[in-house]
Amino acid sequence: MADVWTSIPDRTTSDNYSNTDANAWSQAVRILGGNGTSQPSSDIESIWSLVSSLNTNIKYLTSADDPFTITDSDGYGTYICDSSGGDINITLPTLADNQKRAIEIIHSVGGNVVNVDGEGAESIDGLSDIDLPKQADRIKILGSTSLWAIQEERISCQLRLDTYAGYGSTDTDIMRFTNKREGYGNMFAENHTSGYASNAEGLEIVVARQGKYSFTFWIQVDTNMSIGLSLNSSQLTTGIVSINITDALAIEKNATAADYISCSWTGWLAASDTIRAHSNAVAPVGNIAGFTATYIGN
Repeated sequence: MADVWTSIPDRTTSDNYSNTDANAWSQAVRILGGNGTSQPSSDIESIWSLVSSLNTNIKYLTSADDPFTITDSDGYGTYICDSSGGDINITLPTLADNQKRAIEIIHSVGGNVVNVDGEGAESIDGLSDIDLPKQADRIKILGSTSLWAIQEERISCQLRLDTYAGYGSTDTDIMRFTNKREGYGNMFAENHTSGYASNAEGLEIVVARQGKYSFTFWIQVDTNMSIGLSLNSSQLTTGIVSINITDALAIEKNATAADYISCSWTGWLAASDTIRAHSNAVAPVGNIAGFTATYIGN
């Protein structure tokens, strides 16, 4: 069976938002069967032409494009971002003019942040903006009547703290930490300040977007020390073992000095839920303590 080569017409204005519309292909496409003319000079050229034609609705961005605004009529559906040279800030188009438009933003390479922001007060699933801080992070969103709805996502967000820094001056059973070893993403807010010189609350994690989260709290214990993770508790001057059981996500206690203990919890949280590093106002041995919070996904 011989190869046939054909050319498909250029895209038209009506094709702007189609992802795989045949009219977007202006390159020569290889079809098996029959005879034909004007074929590419090699199989490699043929494959490259076909791949290039499939990518006509992709826009490649670098830090040189920062800040970048997606327009109503640019015709792109996917934006691939290289943050090697710095952060890339992307503003979405006007929601009212882009109903049912699908947009995908991919952080393909680079160690800086790609930030996606709604125009004005327009939200992305209830958030004013979303950080894509890590390579391979991505979101696919769809314009609706009231917001940009996230259809698919891989969003990184993590906080890692260590070294005991006392307790809140007001919330006396909520632990504070000295060092921030990692902190990226904006799926939750946190009130860590290095050293906690004047922090009244102790560590608080406030969820920004509903989804699945994971937390771990660990220490080297003094005698009769307990630690835990509390959810939306109002008993912030009460030891974790004595708070309302409905507010305790995890508890660990050990009466033997110098042991290491930890507690962890993974599960679904709603926006505005607050997680705290809840203990019983006893200092750990050698100030050895740590806390990790991670967004897993929706």
